[in-house]
Amino acid sequence: MKHCEHCGEEIKGGYLQINCEFFDEYMIEFDHGAFCCKDCLVLSLYECGVIDEKEAMKYEDQW
Repeated sequence: MKHCEHCGEEIKGGYLQINCEFFDEYMIEFDHGAFCCKDCLVLSLYECGVIDEKEAMKYEDQW
């Protein structure tokens, strides 16, 4: 059973999977790299500084 890295919700269907090793190079740790939706992925990347607010807000209308 997987849980979303950002919101913690149990993932019951499809999900987004990132390559955690890629982010390890930048000293950003993800437990398992699973996100329930694009919104959680974008917010998580914003919160850890991978993308800036301007980039994150491009997706705001989709939240």
